[in-house]
Amino acid sequence: MADQIRPVAAGREIVAYGGSVGAYAAMYFGGILDARILALAPRNRLHPLCNAMPGRLQHHEHLSEIPIYSHRPVVFFDPKQPKDARLVNRWVRAAYPDAHIRVGHNVIGGLATSVHLGTIASGFFCGTVPPAIQIWDQTSPHWYAGESNRAEQKGDLETALNHLTEGAKIAPTIPILE
Repeated sequence: MADQIRPVAAGREIVAYGGSVGAYAAMYFGGILDARILALAPRNRLHPLCNAMPGRLQHHEHLSEIPIYSHRPVVFFDPKQPKDARLVNRWVRAAYPDAHIRVGHNVIGGLATSVHLGTIASGFFCGTVPPAIQIWDQTSPHWYAGESNRAEQKGDLETALNHLTEGAKIAPTIPILE
């Protein structure tokens, strides 16, 4: 792939960006192309760090096994999402210990529904490193939906219901579950 892109991109700066599996691909192929990388919640359900069955991944398992690019990637992820946290902490940081890591709850949805995504993307494309941001806090029904989901996953249904109830008090007429 890199051999096909290099002649077309000769003399140009390459930027790789994406969300979820697109962010994973940006991290994976961006190094090969020496691109600047903006990755929003990188994840690949076939990767062993995302609890995939062994042998399903058809490329290098470790990011550090492929060419590392000269720029520091910018990575946004939700540390409360175990699969995202494992992939960033064990896969991205192993290859790029100096990466610009930014965290926040429900990062892709939060950025997409706020004014932050356009500002972050355009700033990144112009060469600036996005600042750390807080997408949702306890004034947002989305924050309560995320907390409810985490409580439910732990089997704490009472806490899950309490979070949903609090979120509904803030915004009783919009859907808050993803």
